[in-house]
Amino acid sequence: VGEGVTPEEGLAMFKSQMPDVTLIDYSLPNQNGFQLAEEMLKHNIYARLILMIPHRMFYHSHDLIAMGIRAVITKPFYPEKLQSTLIEVVEDL
Repeated sequence: VGEGVTPEEGLAMFKSQMPDVTLIDYSLPNQNGFQLAEEMLKHNIYARLILMIPHRMFYHSHDLIAMGIRAVITKPFYPEKLQSTLIEVVEDL
């Protein structure tokens, strides 16, 4: 439904548009994607969030899934990986 340039724009868009799936980059200005995901989950505990993280942070994946993020993709990734992850998350609708 759209793209937010800042975390604030992304959160506002998330709240107003209520997307089926939200893709969040870990590297954001002023805060990280994990913090943004936490705010989104406070607003909607059932949100389907996919977080893109640097490969060096892969060891955090299980913690992120436990907090409610539906999927984690390590960067860099191939488009096919994003596609398959989106399919998995959407099929969970």
